[in-house]
Amino acid sequence: MVQISGRNRNEAADGRGMRRDLASAIVGVGLTLGAASVTHGEAIKLVPGEVATGDRYGSAVSMWRTLAVVGSPHDDENGSDAGAAYLLRRDCSAWVVDRKILDQQVVAGNHFGSAVAMRDDLLVVSADVGAGVAYVFRLHGDDWLFEQKLLPDPAVTRRNFGAAIAIGVDVIVVGADEDYEHGTDSGAAYVFRFDGNGWAREQKLLASDGVAFDFFGRSVAIDGDTCLIGSPLAFATDSFAGAVYRFHFNGTTWIEEQKLMADDGGDGDGFGSSVAFDSATTIVGSPLDNGAGTDDAGSAYVFGSDGLTWVQRQKLLPPVEAAFDRFGFSVALSGETMVIGSPGDLDVSPTPGAADVFRFDGSAWAWERTLAAADGASQDGFGWSIGLFGDRVVLGAPMDDAAAGSTYVDFIGPISEGDADVDGDTDLIDFVSFTSCITGPDPAGAIPEECTVFDFDVDGDVDLSDLATFQRAFACGN
Repeated sequence: MVQISGRNRNEAADGRGMRRDLASAIVGVGLTLGAASVTHGEAIKLVPGEVATGDRYGSAVSMWRTLAVVGSPHDDENGSDAGAAYLLRRDCSAWVVDRKILDQQVVAGNHFGSAVAMRDDLLVVSADVGAGVAYVFRLHGDDWLFEQKLLPDPAVTRRNFGAAIAIGVDVIVVGADEDYEHGTDSGAAYVFRFDGNGWAREQKLLASDGVAFDFFGRSVAIDGDTCLIGSPLAFATDSFAGAVYRFHFNGTTWIEEQKLMADDGGDGDGFGSSVAFDSATTIVGSPLDNGAGTDDAGSAYVFGSDGLTWVQRQKLLPPVEAAFDRFGFSVALSGETMVIGSPGDLDVSPTPGAADVFRFDGSAWAWERTLAAADGASQDGFGWSIGLFGDRVVLGAPMDDAAAGSTYVDFIGPISEGDADVDGDTDLIDFVSFTSCITGPDPAGAIPEECTVFDFDVDGDVDLSDLATFQRAFACGN
């Protein structure tokens, strides 16, 4: 299990001492670590041995570095449909099941694992308890320990708090798409912030023009001080095509800044059913878009910033459009890689599902390949959920094998952590670069751009906690 450093970011430390510690630790790298050959690009099916018929393992997926969390909301260990979550760990050339997470507060019918999110040392899992609950876990040493239960405002939230979850730096956003404040199922999203002691409810976000049945909060995403909230039945332009709302935190309050809409949106397209973004790109799924006369074939839209607002840059379609495929039901974005899921309509579509990889070629997003399960069968729902980090992907197929569910991992490429020279492996050349980037904790200024590849814990320095991650990548030889 990956261990996350417990050092407080504000803790003063002797930089020279840190350098000595690093020097001592580094001496062992060349002596003890070797390179192992790894084969990539294969579709690996991974199902924990405990998964049983009807568990719907793979209903939700989130990924962070070499870890992934997978929701299994109909698991029966704590009671019928109580739910569970599984942690997967990338161990050089193989993925392994690290552990199963159950919460003793969860009982029959709670569907723990309906939505999941992971970032750094945090894990958040939702459950259908009352109006909805999100459970926060934090990594301590090798153990994920329950930290806090997040709750909505019960006065106006009917249910489905936890429809979607996103984690930022000391911030968690939770969607509640059936909130009642602006009418039946108008929806809301809640922001919680860590104050050093616990998670405090900071603000409830609502669409400025929200009305009943908008389902605002069906999808959420956060990057820095900006969050996006999907509202797939919102009125947009001249139809109920759906929309995505952009909010910005000004230091005290989250302010709605823009409503993103598809240029060619039509009634019932479901634009905003899924969303992912970073500082340069936003991708929005519109899985019920009819395309060229094909019912619910689906589409996805790419937005970019012009410096003031986000504008539509591109509309993405699968290489082959087919009715009821629902391309755009799930989306994931990592750097210049994008994966879009097409799980199909599980009542109508004969397809087992698929996912398409798009790459940014410097000017536009271009289709690269379609991912499919070698053992796929009709209505497996492959691509229902996606976890993406760098060139690694985990895809959920929750209806596979009589709805036991499954995940498929590592379709795209190798672990690239520490690959400073971008040659596809982490080797001695990268090791030399790593040693030149050592700063110790809390450097006086920002670390150089070429060193950010080694700041694995994203705390602004390159130190012992980053060395541990580099060692693992170096040991794998990939």
